[in-house]
Amino acid sequence: MKKEGKQKLIETLKKELESATGIYFLDFTGLSAQEMSKLRTAMRNEHVKIKVVKNIVAKFTLENLKLNNLLCFLDGPTAISYVYENPIIPSKIIKDFEKEKVIRAKGGFIEGNLCSPEEIQELALLPTRDVLLQKLLFSLLNPLYRLQNTLRSPLQGLAVAFSQISKDKS
Repeated sequence: MKKEGKQKLIETLKKELESATGIYFLDFTGLSAQEMSKLRTAMRNEHVKIKVVKNIVAKFTLENLKLNNLLCFLDGPTAISYVYENPIIPSKIIKDFEKEKVIRAKGGFIEGNLCSPEEIQELALLPTRDVLLQKLLFSLLNPLYRLQNTLRSPLQGLAVAFSQISKDKS
């Protein structure tokens, strides 16, 4: 690849990575073309981008972004996965593919924090945002429902008593 082509690739990757909320570095050694296609499809379905670039291109891109602390992840074949919305989603996909021993996470940079492979695995265990919101909503509404039932119970008892009295008088 000529110098102009590399420079254009560096600029494109820089634009894409600077607004990413999560960047993951993956080792794909031994990955077949079919498995890589499967990984790309899984990532694409969750709106996650994945690119395989030469380490020198990734190095220049990270240096341009002043992310020199991420250069340690550029050892051997490296795929860069990044997302603009929920930064946890790629960790879940990576975990699924790690079960099959297809890929290995080298590390990541999530919302300004450097993450080790172990931390990426821990992130994958977190429930999704929707599940957390449901749990929060339930925990907020549960006391209200209990209060409603507590207040309704004596009234129901009173209504039953009046009903019983009216039946007795009839």
